[in-house]
Amino acid sequence: AQVALETCVGRCIGIEFQDNLANMSKLLIRGARVDFPNLSKVTIHEADLRAMSPAVREDFDGGSVLFANNIVFEPTSFAALEDFASSAAGLVDVVVMATICGRHRPTCPRNFCSVWTPRQRIDVQVSWSSQLHHAYWYTRVVEPYI
Repeated sequence: AQVALETCVGRCIGIEFQDNLANMSKLLIRGARVDFPNLSKVTIHEADLRAMSPAVREDFDGGSVLFANNIVFEPTSFAALEDFASSAAGLVDVVVMATICGRHRPTCPRNFCSVWTPRQRIDVQVSWSSQLHHAYWYTRVVEPYI
């Protein structure tokens, strides 16, 4: 929702696997749309990244930026995030709160590292702390023109 309020994006699609948090988000967004019309760009799905339905996956297709607060992801969710980011053809940028590969290099065998390259570490304000936290911005690897 914050992205919809502070940027000129066309749509913001969120995924939350905890039903209570997804429902709370939907209620808060719906209630604030009168005062903040840009919130009408936000869609929240109750889903698990590890087992997204085709309908949810289809809704994400065509997106160009992926943001994930992956700080507390379980290893299987982390792997699902890597797989999703590596296979979503429309993505141009990926921003995550926990780095995907701490040893990223051009010869890294991880699929994510063959598709994405680190662009910049960004210090961002977060709702759960008064301190700035790092976010990691990746851009798609540009294939050489042959």
